[in-house]
Amino acid sequence: MSVWKISLFGVGALFLIAINLRAQDLQNGLLGHWPLDGNFSDISGNARHASLSNANGSHTRFVEGKILKGLDLDGTDDYLSVGHDSGIDLRRTVSFSVWVKLDTIGTGYTPLIYKGGGGGGGTRTYSLWIQNSNKYFHGTSADSSSQEHADSANNAISISEWFHTVLLVDRTNGFIRVYKNNALVANNTTRSTDSVTSQNSLLFGSTQESSSEYKKIDGQIDDIRLYNRVLTTTEIALLYNSANTDDDSDGLSNAEETLLDINSSASDTDGDGLTDFQEVKGYHSYEQINGSFSWPNAKADAESRGGYLATITSSAEKSAVELVRTVTSVWLGGSDADTEGTWTWVTGEEWSYSSWRSGEPNGGGGENYLMTWTDDGSWNDITSATAPYK
Repeated sequence: MSVWKISLFGVGALFLIAINLRAQDLQNGLLGHWPLDGNFSDISGNARHASLSNANGSHTRFVEGKILKGLDLDGTDDYLSVGHDSGIDLRRTVSFSVWVKLDTIGTGYTPLIYKGGGGGGGTRTYSLWIQNSNKYFHGTSADSSSQEHADSANNAISISEWFHTVLLVDRTNGFIRVYKNNALVANNTTRSTDSVTSQNSLLFGSTQESSSEYKKIDGQIDDIRLYNRVLTTTEIALLYNSANTDDDSDGLSNAEETLLDINSSASDTDGDGLTDFQEVKGYHSYEQINGSFSWPNAKADAESRGGYLATITSSAEKSAVELVRTVTSVWLGGSDADTEGTWTWVTGEEWSYSSWRSGEPNGGGGENYLMTWTDDGSWNDITSATAPYK
């Protein structure tokens, strides 16, 4: 387990612990696993990394997901693609799993997954669609004769809430099934012949078929999985329930702790006094370092302890600092020494929150460092005198 600490100073120190991600569970037959936790990497070990196509550069990509981070798609031109290889040209058995949260539902059809030739229903190796107007799931697989499909009832889909969906195609036992939130919502028979082959890329949120009826996803997707076998009902339940269960009541779901390779039965896996939730979500532990420090010396001392001078980017973080601050004036990790009037944090975090004392900052070119100045912790800009730090 990889860990890093960050100390913050300003008459105290802050320690943040974060843990690297890696895959752990449901490995049998897993062809690709895309958690979408800040990148498009496949963590199954098969190196089928995805690419984000046609993204508007100003559009936010990664947001809070169902399991850690998720990917936000704009409904206009965003989709994911995975390059073709024979291992994902699945002609007998397929399982596809994804978490989805839609912002809007329009008209026509929206593909969640598409592997096919691009020439219409008869060329679809496997695919799962949302029929937007009537809000039903449409799972498909085609052989050389024609497409076969399984449709859910109308109004199976809603907006503004996460749902888990699974597509199963089994051309050995002859069925297509769709599950939503661990419940079977679509089921139909298929022939036992192989599905058609496709050399095209695997797509999430798009199709190679050309029609004005086909729309992109407007919403978020998370934790995509593709298997070359049919998942059991027990496994489908595990995928759904693990994202909604927190056995150790630490604020992280079992699915999140599995991805992070931490103990879902213990709220403080590494026994350092911080819950796993605090470490993963970036909550900070603060310590006041008493002494007589200039701001540059406080910064250096904090870093020598494995941390950094305290940054305060929200009212919640300010409240946390105030719980450990015992003197009026302590150094914080802010400065405008590089460009007068442009305040920055030592970590490079966005300067989007402030708690200046009335009339501050007012120091001009000589007062370039951030300090708490009043009993309630309001801020002042000051020259690099000596003080404790956080």
